[in-house]
Amino acid sequence: PEKSNCDAKITWEVVKEAKITQFDCALGQQEGQPALIFTVGLENTATEPLRYRLNIFLEDMDKAFGSLVPTKGTPPVVEPGKTQTVKLPFLGTEKESKKILVVVKTISSE
Repeated sequence: PEKSNCDAKITWEVVKEAKITQFDCALGQQEGQPALIFTVGLENTATEPLRYRLNIFLEDMDKAFGSLVPTKGTPPVVEPGKTQTVKLPFLGTEKESKKILVVVKTISSE
């Protein structure tokens, strides 16, 4: 990614049709619970509209969370050259992870 404020060892498994433009983590509150919140920017580097599956694994905490990017839309796609930003909160997480795996794959938007 172009920038990240996460103080962690991060392993990236990102398809060639995507580029991570932002990867930030912050401790905060979500739904009244402590949470580790990731803000991820994903750019479509392909020539056709695509939908992605984003997964974040906190390997030192045995936690994982995923999201479709974009989460909704008609059709639910990121246009070529455009960037979509999503937030993924790990509820009940009170400290930052030190070992993170980030996986981005393309999926059918049908």
